[in-house]
Amino acid sequence: MYKRQAARKAVTGAGLKLYLKSGFSSTVTVFEVPEETTADAILDGVKKDYNIMLAGSFDVLAGKVIRIGHMGNNATFYNVREVFAALDGTLAKLGVPLKASMEKIFCESIREQIYSIYRNMHVAVEVDDYHFSRELLYEVDDGAYYDIYLLDIELPDMSGMELAQKLREKAPYC
Repeated sequence: MYKRQAARKAVTGAGLKLYLKSGFSSTVTVFEVPEETTADAILDGVKKDYNIMLAGSFDVLAGKVIRIGHMGNNATFYNVREVFAALDGTLAKLGVPLKASMEKIFCESIREQIYSIYRNMHVAVEVDDYHFSRELLYEVDDGAYYDIYLLDIELPDMSGMELAQKLREKAPYC
């Protein structure tokens, strides 16, 4: 649910149009291809420049929409974030003006959803996020302390399990 909401907020916040205002599917976010470009140009650019494969559609929607999956093993926070970074770069290269970065909107929306969960439990929290494990490890080496670590299993530079082990070695209090 969180990635779906964040994905749709990223698309609309950047000024793109969702296909069906409700977003319709709980497993994909579908947006209309901007008039400044084509679906093939977007799909080819994302694949060529970022090695990410996105899907268009077929039949009457062929060439009119792009689909972003956000469910299943490949739809980790990191992977979906990378999709939005790739779309930001590809659309900029194609001359499509965006109101804001989809990657930044996606990340901020996830952060806000985390805060909302804790606010509803009446717990005050401060959330720091790190895109790479090594960033967190440097902070811990410099004396950073956290009461709770929420780790994704799939991180770009090591697995969440490896990171948890390193954190236990560096900070046995966690």
